[in-house]
Amino acid sequence: MSDASYATDLAVLLDGVSMFARRQELPNEEDIKAMLLAAIEYQVENDVPLWGADIMNMDLPPVIADVGEFGDGKFLFYSGVFNLVYGPPGAGKTMLMQSVARTECEKGNTVLWLEVEEADWRPIKSRWEELGGAPDNLAVTLIEKLPKRKLDSLVEFIETYDIKLVVIDSFGELIGKLGKNANADDEVQWVYDYLTPLVKTGAAVVIIDHPPKSDRSTASGSGRKIARPWSVFAVNADCKNEDDDRERAFSKTRAGYARLKCIKARGGNHNPYSIVARLNVTPMMTGGIILELVEDSGEDEIDDLIEENRQYSVELTAEQKVLQYMADGTPMTGRIAKEICGYNNMKQGDELLKRLAAEGRIVWSRFTKTFGLPIVTIQ
Repeated sequence: MSDASYATDLAVLLDGVSMFARRQELPNEEDIKAMLLAAIEYQVENDVPLWGADIMNMDLPPVIADVGEFGDGKFLFYSGVFNLVYGPPGAGKTMLMQSVARTECEKGNTVLWLEVEEADWRPIKSRWEELGGAPDNLAVTLIEKLPKRKLDSLVEFIETYDIKLVVIDSFGELIGKLGKNANADDEVQWVYDYLTPLVKTGAAVVIIDHPPKSDRSTASGSGRKIARPWSVFAVNADCKNEDDDRERAFSKTRAGYARLKCIKARGGNHNPYSIVARLNVTPMMTGGIILELVEDSGEDEIDDLIEENRQYSVELTAEQKVLQYMADGTPMTGRIAKEICGYNNMKQGDELLKRLAAEGRIVWSRFTKTFGLPIVTIQ
């Protein structure tokens, strides 16, 4: 019996049952439909194959891109499924997701960040301090291990607080902590299956990953990593060489950007292998960083941005670079001053720091043998 004939027979059967139900004052058509859906759900739970007609009658929530807004009604990530972001170290993957998380929080949504890479709260706090502080409706947890009871508690937390976005940073470390091999297809598939309760909550689950050292155009390890997610984006994967990396590089004292290439969009909201968005990173003279996720308008705009970045870097004097670096309380040494100011030797860095100390703009600590900010505001 073909699927088509079964669908036809099922439709005739339902019409007959519906007519009989009306004559006998039995359950109406809505009740019949509910009974059918319950039968389909039973089949799914018990791994019974579904006929085509059953598939078409399934009552499934739509999968829509509604997280990670970067333009007028344009979004990067889908709710209720896995999404993947990968790129080389320092490309801006975590900053991208910080920007997305902050935007969701500003909309009134709640975000859960699963931190797998860090085992210390200090870098996490510092990372959010650079952006002006962590939102009140952002929850962060350190993942040292993820047994089933911990996963169940996370699912309960997501449902209790109606979490809109879940960020996992990062995939390779999580796979290792689950005792699996990132290069084995079946073990990567097992990890996705294990994490499926997270997406069943309806939240958008975005996983951060790294590319292999030999090829930044794909995620590291098994190809199954990009097979399961509905959307996959590569950060700065279109950089052809180290010069491209340097043009885009950003730091506490240098503006830069990261481009997002769409590798996969199962929902069809983006063209695969096209650059769709850009994360602009702008350090502030008063300290901190501004992140802006925007639609990417092509190479002409990028050329202008590169030139603006050059001008921004040139306009920052050596004194400003040092003071901005220290704005969050980070101590300064002659060696660090040499690096951030581009001096040829450490002596030049020491001379700059001594001059700033003589002006009262920074202070020397004989206990730690470093320069720090005075208690008063930077002059």
